[in-house]
Amino acid sequence: MDTRRAQLELGWPLVLSLAAIHFCAFADRAVPAAFAPALRESFRLSDAQLGALQGTVFILPYALATLIGAAALARFHPLRIVAASMVAWTAACGTFALASNLSQLLLARAALGTGQALLAPAALAVLSSATRPAATIAVSTFTAGSSSGRSGGLIAGGLLLALVTRLMSPPHAQDAWRIASLWLLLPNILLAGFLFRASGASTGLLPDSSTGGMRDAIAGMMKEPRVFGGHLLASCAVITIVQSGGAWAPSILHRAFALSPSMAALLFGVIVLACAPVGHLAAGRHIARAGHWSAPASLMIGGSVLASTCCLLLTWAGSATGAAIGLCGLTVGGGAAAAAAMIGFQQLTTPDVRLPASAVYMTAVGLAGYGVGPLLTGALSDVIGPSQNGLAQALLLTTGLSSMIVMSGVTLASGRWQRVRSQAQAGVRDEPAAA
Repeated sequence: MDTRRAQLELGWPLVLSLAAIHFCAFADRAVPAAFAPALRESFRLSDAQLGALQGTVFILPYALATLIGAAALARFHPLRIVAASMVAWTAACGTFALASNLSQLLLARAALGTGQALLAPAALAVLSSATRPAATIAVSTFTAGSSSGRSGGLIAGGLLLALVTRLMSPPHAQDAWRIASLWLLLPNILLAGFLFRASGASTGLLPDSSTGGMRDAIAGMMKEPRVFGGHLLASCAVITIVQSGGAWAPSILHRAFALSPSMAALLFGVIVLACAPVGHLAAGRHIARAGHWSAPASLMIGGSVLASTCCLLLTWAGSATGAAIGLCGLTVGGGAAAAAAMIGFQQLTTPDVRLPASAVYMTAVGLAGYGVGPLLTGALSDVIGPSQNGLAQALLLTTGLSSMIVMSGVTLASGRWQRVRSQAQAGVRDEPAAA
């Protein structure tokens, strides 16, 4: 099939479907955050166990499966990989909703991580087959699905939980989260069926075999260890802030201000839906105008400091309104820093290895953000004790430490960042500077 003709066959129904699938993926990841108070009560979980459930148990198999399974893109149609991925993680979510003990919850979350591992690489392989302007729009539409997916999961989860709780009699109301979780899976089934059909009519949408592999991407990064290492360190700390706040904000609203679990999830979902795009779009606009290395660097530092400062305000808040203002600042700052980190990394990589390099980036920041952030915050909360603001104080400690790591990583990378960026934009890479 002619390459250009294959590129032109990528239409908006497919792009929007992939974005919707990305939305569903992040919504399903957010289920433990949306239903954290109910899970804690049903299974008698500690905050450390909840943190592991939300992050660590999900991200470890996710990272391993991403790196090992990337080779599958060369042998299977990427749309079928996306559809199969959706079927697998939907089954995992169903298992989670029906779990009767902590072990089953942990296994279901591990299966969710494994099932979602190849979603982004496979979808990007499809979207990158479009012509350059269309590919840019398609990829940005796809990533928008992730930024709104967590908020969508919290909002839908909160609404469904409130509805199901009202319909169920008191003795059974504690299982309302199970019914709500199962209802959230209906869009997955419809989208997976659409993708299986679309894959049969889109055989030309295959990865470009001329693209460099994982070994080439890692070799390129190893030539500039200070730049890539520093940027990855700062990026990991940024995503730790974002994921820690996302995992524990509904629980903070529930415990400190006596909001119901459904109302806490709904309120934070609305905050994320309104504020996350502000941070992401403001960061992209600023970097596009500035055009130099200090733009993403300053946004990574500034956004992280804003987020941690708002966590301090969160510990002082005397009402749910004050807490909501603090969470707005946390969401805007974290979103701006996260967008700057991703854009900055893209600027450092040459086009031929951008996809595998992005897989390394996503694995690294995922391990830190999901694996460390929620677990560390929960463990610190257990140490602080069951005070009204104990969980908010634990989040403040996590974000404050992460902000300092962001500053250290940016400083480490700053020396040759601009030179590496210029070479990457030209599609070349020279020898690293002498130590």
